This record gives sequence, structure tokens and C-alpha cells, in this order.
Amino acid sequence: MEIKTKKMINTIIFSIIGCIAFGCAIHEGIGYQINNEGSDIWYRHAPLDKIKAYREKLGIQFRDSGINNLSDQKYSQLEREMRKADNVISARENAIYEREHPNAQPVYHSNGYYLESDD
Repeated sequence: MEIKTKKMINTIIFSIIGCIAFGCAIHEGIGYQINNEGSDIWYRHAPLDKIKAYREKLGIQFRDSGINNLSDQKYSQLEREMRKADNVISARENAIYEREHPNAQPVYHSNGYYLESDD
């Protein structure tokens, strides 16, 4: 009986240690993702001004790509990242606008285009 109790206690202790170690590994991975610019988790948690600054940095790299002779793969990656940042920025700004203007109506123009003379 005593041996079974010791084995059960050891099993419980090792299970707890394993869960703690696994939990720490997951936490470290999430912490890395939150601090890693451009990751999906970072986009969810980063403030809008940081996303805009990151987008500007990507734009500078993209514009300098011809000077720096980047590979087509790196060029395409920058383009995808810029598009992703643009989509996140647009979604956040649209959400802010909708919160500030809950009853906003779309502007209608008879010719389908906005012209300054319509104002």
C-alpha cells in the first residue's frame, strides 16, 4: 500500500511539474508573438500608432528595395506585409469612426463620384 501511495504522489508531482513547464513554454511563445512585430497576435494587441509606425517602416523598406537589390521573395513578402498592415489600419480606423458616428449615413452623389461642387 505504501509503495502505491509513493508512486501516486510521484506521478502527481511530475504531472504538476510538467504542466508548469508546458505552461511556461506556452507563455514564452505568446510573449514572443506579442513582441514580434508583424505577427497576428501583435496586430491584435498593438495600438494603432505602433501599427502605423510599423507600416511606415515597411513602406521605406519597400521603396528602397530597388536600391538594395532585394530578391523577388523578399519584395513579395514586404508587399504582403504592407497589405496586411493596411487592412488592419483600415479596419481599426473604420471601427473608431463607427463608434464616434453611430448614425452615419453613406454619402450619395447622383453621378456616383464625389465632386467638390456637390458640397
